[in-house]
Amino acid sequence: MAPSSGSAKHENSPQRRQGPTGFQAGAQKVFVSLNRLVAGFRQRRVERILEMLQSQGVEVVLDVGSAGGWFWKTIFEQSGSLYVIGLDVKTPDSFPYGSFVRGSGLRMPFKDGSFDCVICNSVIEHVGGFDAQQALADEIRRVARNFYILQVPAKHFPVEPHFLLPFVQYLPQKVKRSIHRSLYGFDPGDIHLLSKKSLRKLFPEEQIETEKFLLLSKSYVVVGLPSGD
Repeated sequence: MAPSSGSAKHENSPQRRQGPTGFQAGAQKVFVSLNRLVAGFRQRRVERILEMLQSQGVEVVLDVGSAGGWFWKTIFEQSGSLYVIGLDVKTPDSFPYGSFVRGSGLRMPFKDGSFDCVICNSVIEHVGGFDAQQALADEIRRVARNFYILQVPAKHFPVEPHFLLPFVQYLPQKVKRSIHRSLYGFDPGDIHLLSKKSLRKLFPEEQIETEKFLLLSKSYVVVGLPSGD
């Protein structure tokens, strides 16, 4: 006996896809809001850096830890006149902003004072512990001729920017890496965020600007001149 049309419709029709739960929907909204917040800070940072580069007449910039990415894409959309030399241990698929050199920021393959300006954006927390961070700071000072700009997320801001989760920065490195692999599918390596006190040890004489959100320190921007200038 053939099944009734109602029974056949029920058996053969695809299952209705359930929408996100209340928790998932809330999490998605938080994620979107945080991304918008980060984008806003990034845009203001780019505008500040671009203003400094233009005021100093900088034409050639060394970008330490460069992956091409959003930073120079945004700079070029607003300027387009800079020539960038990117330096990183990994070679990007493309680098349309100038030329690229594969190498470590801890031992840069450049002579002293080689560049009008050196920029290091959200990199120093990835190079290792304090000794490695000190080596990077020293190398930036060495190869910069006129000035240098370094940015790092603030350690004590409640939301860790690499995870977009609260207070992850205080967990052991192995735990953090495991969480990141579970959430995003890759291992970010050890991440050593800096407090302003620790950053001041690395840059004792430089100007340190604080980017804030709701009166909380979100990130720090170091602006410095080479020693002896």
